[in-house]
Amino acid sequence: HMFLTAGYAKLDPQTGHLTYADGGHNPALVFRAATRTVERLKPHGMLLGAFLEIACEELTAHLDAGDILLLYTDGITEALNERQEEYGEDRLMEMLAACADQPAVEIRDAIVASVTAFAAGTPPADDLTLFVAKRRSGAR
Repeated sequence: HMFLTAGYAKLDPQTGHLTYADGGHNPALVFRAATRTVERLKPHGMLLGAFLEIACEELTAHLDAGDILLLYTDGITEALNERQEEYGEDRLMEMLAACADQPAVEIRDAIVASVTAFAAGTPPADDLTLFVAKRRSGAR
């Protein structure tokens, strides 16, 4: 009666070609520099361990110069404040857009600080894990 989620992503920094697969994990977010919008990558996988036979399909996307890929665990979006409200995906998307002009490490730090401030001392129920990759403006 155990299951887990998993995600896989491989980004070619020279071409911006992204290959990814999802096993029931939170959908990756992509900030599009050209339009200054955040979109969810299409989720398509099933939880691992929940069913006897599953198949995970590889999908592709493209990141242009300045675009940002954000992978995160549900500990980020499900962080609770003192009123038992979740941080949520919408707040995460807003935070990503608000700090998109910063380097990847500063985006990561800003999101962690935002989640921590939101929780305001409420003990985390899960891990806070995220990965930020920003395609350089000078890349082809």
